[in-house]
Amino acid sequence: MVSLRLARAVGVDGVLVGAGRRPASPRRRAGLGPAASNRALGRGTFQSTCRVARGPRCAALVTALALAASCAGVLAVLSVVAPAEAQSVLPMPLRSGSSVEDLINGGDLRLAETELAGRLREQGETARNLLLRGVLRYRRERFEDALSDLRKSFSLDERDPATSRALGLCLVKLGQNDLAETFFEIATALAPADFFGHYYLGLNRYVTKRFDPAVEAFERALALGPESVEAHCYLGRSHEALGNDKKAGRLYRSGVRLNRQRPVRSGDPPLLLGTMLYRQRDLAGAETFLREALRHAPDLPRAHYWLGLLLEQQSDLTGAISALERAAVLDQSDHRPHYALARIHRRRGQTAKATESLGRFRELRKRSESEAY
Repeated sequence: MVSLRLARAVGVDGVLVGAGRRPASPRRRAGLGPAASNRALGRGTFQSTCRVARGPRCAALVTALALAASCAGVLAVLSVVAPAEAQSVLPMPLRSGSSVEDLINGGDLRLAETELAGRLREQGETARNLLLRGVLRYRRERFEDALSDLRKSFSLDERDPATSRALGLCLVKLGQNDLAETFFEIATALAPADFFGHYYLGLNRYVTKRFDPAVEAFERALALGPESVEAHCYLGRSHEALGNDKKAGRLYRSGVRLNRQRPVRSGDPPLLLGTMLYRQRDLAGAETFLREALRHAPDLPRAHYWLGLLLEQQSDLTGAISALERAAVLDQSDHRPHYALARIHRRRGQTAKATESLGRFRELRKRSESEAY
């Protein structure tokens, strides 16, 4: 939950208001004098950043961000590998306010960087300009540099929900999901009617396997964005993880319906419904949606994988091998298609091919296990 200090400082309308008497700083309450706190945080950039954060609402968070930045390089290498949905660079939508924001939202990053460079020369490193540079660096996958800009922006203006939301996304990429949670909660407190704050909060909870609170966040997001295919799908995935298959199925079907109305369709909604139906042994229904997923996204490896398993169940071994081999080519890090291929080759009496596939499965599984630590 958002800290009590912050909750008291946020008014009913979500705008920060005066918090009354200023409490003791977090360092003083912890019994740290200036010398001790300097030793804990280190002198220089991080220390000066903490001095900028004058309000008690954000002092502890700036300290945490300073520590996050100081070990970001280590975290980028050693953090446990999260599910695929946390690994991609998530969009960071900004309210339209100038050409820079519009260019970022439109994906023209090079021109946005040129425009922002001019603004920085004219205006300096304002909170907004630092936010924009942090977002651009995030989009370029320069996550440590993005974190540096975003924490400076937060120090200058902790009331902008876009900054808190951007910090949350950046911290997810650096493996700091617990601290990211705090900033997503701040973003939703500052802007309770913002769809993306609730959606990213739910996504962070989902990838850290906290499905009950994920349901709560996705339900709020869906109430704000009822046409969102992604919110339907992730709320469905959260319910499915909790064993609520009926709710999940309804949400997946709604996601499929909305997806069909899009000019550019995703393969994920029918894939999710198809895999759930496969696990429920409804092979005919599963095949319908898996093939729909491949019509929308012909190179979706998971759809080929699940279709291969389904065709094996239907005794179409030639079709199963074709689908599984395609899945293995499209995602060369996934060990699962090779295990299924080994099983089918053995079933057909092709011992040499079965041995080869099993060896590849073991090699990839060992590699994925070593990369997770």
